[in-house]
Amino acid sequence: MQNNLLRKSALWFLLLCSVNFFELGFIGEAIVSKAEVAGIALLLAIIIFSAFTPLASTTERNFSFIPTIVVLAILASCVGAQIIHEQPFFYSLLASRILFYYLFYHFLHIIKPSREELLKAIFLMAFIYVIIYSIQYLIYPRQILLTRMAEDRAKVRIRLPGYSYVLFAILFSTYFFVVIKKKLTVIMVGIFGSVFIIFLGTRIVMVSTYLSQMVMFMTHSSKSVFQFLVIAIILMSAVPIVVDRIDPTLIDNLVRHTQNDQKKKDDYIRIIAFEYYLDKMKLNPISFITGHGNPTGGEKFTSDYSEETNIEKKAGLFLDDLGQFGSYYRYGIMYLLFIILLYIQVWKVSKKQNANNGFIKYWFGLILLISITIPVFITHPDVILIICICMYLADLGNENTQNISQ
Repeated sequence: MQNNLLRKSALWFLLLCSVNFFELGFIGEAIVSKAEVAGIALLLAIIIFSAFTPLASTTERNFSFIPTIVVLAILASCVGAQIIHEQPFFYSLLASRILFYYLFYHFLHIIKPSREELLKAIFLMAFIYVIIYSIQYLIYPRQILLTRMAEDRAKVRIRLPGYSYVLFAILFSTYFFVVIKKKLTVIMVGIFGSVFIIFLGTRIVMVSTYLSQMVMFMTHSSKSVFQFLVIAIILMSAVPIVVDRIDPTLIDNLVRHTQNDQKKKDDYIRIIAFEYYLDKMKLNPISFITGHGNPTGGEKFTSDYSEETNIEKKAGLFLDDLGQFGSYYRYGIMYLLFIILLYIQVWKVSKKQNANNGFIKYWFGLILLISITIPVFITHPDVILIICICMYLADLGNENTQNISQ
């Protein structure tokens, strides 16, 4: 792709497909619902085309085995779904289409974007996300988005895809303030983003992000422990005040919801769901190897497996609430192999990186924490794309990073 406009257009099209064009209502449900498939189709077309043309990057691909393992996991899970649930192989393949976004890693090596270009794209996606989410939050119950919304811990909980771009911007900004000592505007992005994620209403995302920031400060900051504690106390005191000015009920709702979960103890729905799905795996021992596969849906691709899954969801047994176990349930031992080898390689490659690439290991640490309860490695195309971007940036290694914080 030597045509620069075509190269940038393909990159941005895939970024927007990863968030279903932010589920904007004026785009239309017909287009939004097909964005995911369109992005994957473009990826496959470019990769197949590049196999017959001299377009590939000469940069060493340290993570080239990752997309391969993912594809093998998909195929194994399709076999599992066929054996255990008699779901057609093609149906299972279609249901697992999100995982094909891991081919984005090879796509990046084909179009060869610069580090600065990718970082600017992520920050712009984060900015767009914050604007759209904020507008919808403030004008609710009027809706401008097609995504699901419900009054929950916040004024409204908006299931808008793409929050991982915000998380990356927060982590990157915090890292470059603490470690690289960049401009004050960078930490302002980190602080603003840290306040914004409270409005997402997802506790594991908040806790994981704040914990990652804390580790950064404690590991890299030249300030004493006392100074760090003073700064932390000031920020922890200021954030609730700011949030309360915007939504006076949000903090109380988050606290109340957490207390209710603690009171349920053994009746907590995640424990019940875990025991239920573990028993299903024991009934079909082959699932420990292949996984149960992904149930498909829709009018044209219904199956007994998908109908069974719908019944389980009505009973409150959501596999997506079980994080890493939910992923293992679907994709079996190949998923475990994928996670283990990915993090071993991240650890090995990160040791060879300079300080400018130090944020990469914190990103992988953050999503690993989030995946305790949310299976982001298999359900969030935006997370997958950032994983691929980080792997690609690690491959680029010690290239010049001038003006990357601007």
